[in-house]
Amino acid sequence: MTSMRNKLASGWSRAKQVTGEKFGKAEKTEYDETFQELSGHVDVMKSQTEKLMKATNVYLEPNPNRRMEASVYARLKRAPKAHVNELENLGNAFLEMSESYEDEDFGTILSRTGEVEVAIGARFNDLSRGLEHKFIGPLRKFVTADIKHATNEKKALNTTRLDLDVAKAKLKKSTLEQQQANEATLMEKQGVFDQKFESVKQTLERTKQRHMEHSGVVLAMLKAQLDYFQQCSAELEALVSELEDNYHVQEAVSTDVHNAMPLHHEIMNESVAKSFQVRALMNRNAADTSEVTLIADEYVTVYPDDTTVPDGWVMVERDGLKGKVPQECLDMGYH
Repeated sequence: MTSMRNKLASGWSRAKQVTGEKFGKAEKTEYDETFQELSGHVDVMKSQTEKLMKATNVYLEPNPNRRMEASVYARLKRAPKAHVNELENLGNAFLEMSESYEDEDFGTILSRTGEVEVAIGARFNDLSRGLEHKFIGPLRKFVTADIKHATNEKKALNTTRLDLDVAKAKLKKSTLEQQQANEATLMEKQGVFDQKFESVKQTLERTKQRHMEHSGVVLAMLKAQLDYFQQCSAELEALVSELEDNYHVQEAVSTDVHNAMPLHHEIMNESVAKSFQVRALMNRNAADTSEVTLIADEYVTVYPDDTTVPDGWVMVERDGLKGKVPQECLDMGYH
């Protein structure tokens, strides 16, 4: 019972100290500049690492619904569902089309192309698993273990700092009879704070130095990508040689280059002028079928010349769907 009373009393004193600091009515022990820089650096490492992990996940799985599904399965500690990726889907389309021309060389060409595209898709799945193990996994462990530990230590330090400042305030207000006891309490709290401060500072310094280990993780990612692209390149080169040597296939070229090129550039320039991609600043669900749902940090195509939308709104396209969204939800700073 006494222990419970002491905890409640300490909690109340800390809350009172925090309130006094917010309104400028209580003195606060400030950390030195070096400590503040260390603490801020670790906070930046956390946010940037999480952003890098998110960007990698988007690269490996562009479909936001599948990423959400994978996240749910990860929380449940279950293996995610297997999905056909875009490359495999493309290959299957070639294979399906080849069945309509199975007695012709064209059917064989379609079939071989489909097989290679499916194989490249399977290699991309291998790349995804490799990056999860070699790149995303270590970064996730850094955030959930090292950064979390450093954050918890900073919280514990703040608690000892509050206890120290409460003791300082009590000493200032103490009577002659209370002064000796309050001085002893202050010395005790100061000792605890100093010891915790040095411990947390060392923790932050160790956490900051982890960036050299991350350099190795980045190298592992680059080597995995290099291996993937080299294997894909080898398969595509072999297929191109096969089609050229065995079926005498030649690359299609426009028969009227001089007339076609200006038209091509005209279309491209017109397309660029009428649309561009911007980043969504926040999540926003569509209110009706005339709007489009936004996912923070994903890119959408904007059609700025569309006059069918009201003021303050723009027409965008996301995942093949067009609809209006508030302009304030998009990063339009460069356009």
